[in-house]
Amino acid sequence: MPLTQISEHLYRYADSCNVYVLIDGDAALLIDAGSGAVLDHLPEIGVKKVEWVLHTHHHRDQCWGTPRLRDHGAKVAVPEYERHLFDQAELYWQTRRVFDNYNDRNTFFTLGQSIPVDAVLEDYETFRWRDHEFYVLPAKGHTFGSSTLIARIDGRLVAFTGDLMAAGGKLYQLHAMEYTYGSMEGVMFTLQSIQALKKKKVAVGLPSHG
Repeated sequence: MPLTQISEHLYRYADSCNVYVLIDGDAALLIDAGSGAVLDHLPEIGVKKVEWVLHTHHHRDQCWGTPRLRDHGAKVAVPEYERHLFDQAELYWQTRRVFDNYNDRNTFFTLGQSIPVDAVLEDYETFRWRDHEFYVLPAKGHTFGSSTLIARIDGRLVAFTGDLMAAGGKLYQLHAMEYTYGSMEGVMFTLQSIQALKKKKVAVGLPSHG
């Protein structure tokens, strides 16, 4: 799976989710991790080390390869309201109701093993890496604590939208928004998140899928 160049310093790697690679010299920051296989291809674009992985949300397709990246020295930042689904994932499963359960929420797609967290992405705050700033916009809908990360890269305002939307502005998974049986909260949260993103007037949205 080759890396696709989006702009001078930004690439996409197609994996279990789209992994976005922002480079600065021989270092990189990743948006989500997928399987971690992107690590094998980074030398092709001159990257010698991954300094940070920023996660848009906690689902396995985004972060099952994160332990591999941590083993190679990367630090991990996650949405503040989903931190427990990363660094306390095993405790979460010990207390999760599994049988006779009508709560359909997509926390069933949480990791099986805990991942240490180095920083949290706080809503409406800024995460800084070198000369880049990522504004953290809450984007709940697909999950309770999802974040959209907005940054100016190569002269364009870019939004890494996670699973808020898929390519073409379509919804990625309708069932993920049904938090409890027949409920509509997730749909309303998604609508609010899309409206909040629209106000930011970004030039391009980069989704986790498509």
